[in-house]
Amino acid sequence: GNYHNGNGQYTVDEAYLETGVPLYKIPGWGSLDADLAGRLEHYNTAGKFYTWKLGIVWDTPVPGVRLRALQSQDLRAPNLSEAFAPTSAVNSAATNPFTNAQFNFGSVSTGNPALLPESSKTAEVGVVFQPDYIRGFHASADWYRIAVSNIIGSTTVMFGFTAKPAGMHSLDCNSS
Repeated sequence: GNYHNGNGQYTVDEAYLETGVPLYKIPGWGSLDADLAGRLEHYNTAGKFYTWKLGIVWDTPVPGVRLRALQSQDLRAPNLSEAFAPTSAVNSAATNPFTNAQFNFGSVSTGNPALLPESSKTAEVGVVFQPDYIRGFHASADWYRIAVSNIIGSTTVMFGFTAKPAGMHSLDCNSS
């Protein structure tokens, strides 16, 4: 399973504010609302980060048609398993079917407490169609782009060696 023994901790302090702001409601033009959010996070292992979101929603004068757009800067901190995973090793073997030589290989992986959060920028535009005259009907289409940087991933060190079948000899190129 996903469980593995290990330990570690980090502390997060954060503050956030999110609000909806009605911008206008005009007969014949519909209504326009803004959604604003900001978040300040401090990780004792990685420092201080600020994220934000700005969205708008236009309920058009066409009944049941809504347009929306969003821009945000987002953050994902490493989880405890990524930062503090214990060292683990796996050994395996395979045989070359042409030479019958056995190849032994292994990998070693461990957590990284120095990981920084990954960040992303998101842009989204969409349309929602929910007409009153079709009870329960709801359709939407969205376009989005998410650009991620400082991606959190695992690094595994691979190592290997070949055991020679009986009767084969090594060629030492450094001999004189």
